[in-house]
Amino acid sequence: KKHRPGSFPALGIEDSIAKALMHAGYKFPTPVQRKSIPELLSGANVVMMARTGSGKTAAFLVPLIQRIRAISDSNWAQGKVIGIQGLVLVPTRELALQTFNFFKSYAKYTQLTACLIVGGEALEPQFAALATNPNVVIATPGRLLQLLNEVRTFSLKGVRVCVLDEADRLFETSLIQSERAVKKKPFRQMILVSATMPKELADFASADVQDHILIRLDTDTLMSESLKVGYFYVLDYEKLPGLAFLLSNILDTTGNTTLPCLIFCATRHSVELITQVLGHAGFQVGGLHGHADNEQRKILVEDFAKKRLQVLVVTDLAARGIDIPLLDYVINFDFPSTPKLFIHRCGRAGRAGMIGTVYSLITPEDLPHLIDANLVLGRKMRTTP
Repeated sequence: KKHRPGSFPALGIEDSIAKALMHAGYKFPTPVQRKSIPELLSGANVVMMARTGSGKTAAFLVPLIQRIRAISDSNWAQGKVIGIQGLVLVPTRELALQTFNFFKSYAKYTQLTACLIVGGEALEPQFAALATNPNVVIATPGRLLQLLNEVRTFSLKGVRVCVLDEADRLFETSLIQSERAVKKKPFRQMILVSATMPKELADFASADVQDHILIRLDTDTLMSESLKVGYFYVLDYEKLPGLAFLLSNILDTTGNTTLPCLIFCATRHSVELITQVLGHAGFQVGGLHGHADNEQRKILVEDFAKKRLQVLVVTDLAARGIDIPLLDYVINFDFPSTPKLFIHRCGRAGRAGMIGTVYSLITPEDLPHLIDANLVLGRKMRTTP
């Protein structure tokens, strides 16, 4: 059967999974998907590097689903007991939930099931989910280690495909020890996914991801070409009025009363202050920081995703956790101190080729960080009055 060139079936994806992708809104594979899916379907160990918003999640989940489905079908045919065969390890609860939802979407025409194991939630429902003998576990490191230590019947010995997503973040927070709990076997496929490659991660990939294939799409385009970037030079006392003016101007020029817009701040205090000020100014706004409880986080992210909130003000805890596919605007109220963080923040907008805009408020103290970021990105700055 001939498949349309450049389509998912042309990469070797089964028709039922391709159908699920089509229903989820995927028309054609992105560059990272085109490069990685054939390698992952072959069972190769892969280290995947690409910018945020390039389609990395589907790039590893789709072949994981197809490979585990084939393994499971073989085991079922032989009457073997089927245990956990896929593990996806991610650094945050939000990212775990999003990955879990993507899995259900991509695998809906298969019999595969997944279990979500994250911290900050009750243990009993997670025990019950494990008791159903899922094919795939999607987990955060701390809770995974806790269950491995406390539940004697819970084992990862049968895992065939192991994914470390946002691996640079896992190493930053010293949570990679949970990966060490997965006893390595020669038949296990290792997939390491990251937007950046710090030294510790490069050393791990060399030593622990044997004979891996490096797929790297981050060297030329650290940020999407469709992403528009603008900077506003202000003094400290002008930042709040400048932010309100910027948001009002976006509303006036686009006529889009739902925006949506994600605003990044450096501290919890700034989140609370900006949320209060914008609320008084008439915006539908929510604030999210590290001290928010889990239920509050869920409600705010859901309200923002469903456009019940125009604006969500966050600290950097959300930079790698919140995934809003059609995010139009990102505003850096406090400019990030490193180019890496700037890239991750900007990656929230303009995902998968969509047009997005990033604005940053720049104070005199921010100028060195701004220059560093643009040197890394290779973008030229021009001034306008």
